Amino acid sequence: MSSPSIPCRCAHCSMSICLFVCLFVAHAYLVSPILVSMQWPKQLNAPLEEVDPEIDDIIDLEKARQWKGLELIPSKNFTSLSVMHAVGSVMTNKYREGYPGARFYGGNEY
Repeated sequence: MSSPSIPCRCAHCSMSICLFVCLFVAHAYLVSPILVSMQWPKQLNAPLEEVDPEIDDIIDLEKARQWKGLELIPSKNFTSLSVMHAVGSVMTNKYREGYPGARFYGGNEY
């Protein structure tokens, strides 16, 4: 199945962040028409069950599967709730390259 052509309207397409945004929009167009129809600021602040109910259902099913089952594979790990909150926080918006106290990018104060 070929993906539909989605023309990019930004002036800076050569930048990697723009490529990410364009790919995200293309994915949204193919997977969830709700994402395309929502306004950008609304989409950024909407809960997952509104933005992509299918992914939300998949996460709920996986959570139930892990709760009901017993994994006997040594390489499997279960993440604590506090770690999941940290990983899903505003800290995921930051890119930190370098060592603590010697970061290369602005905004890495904490």
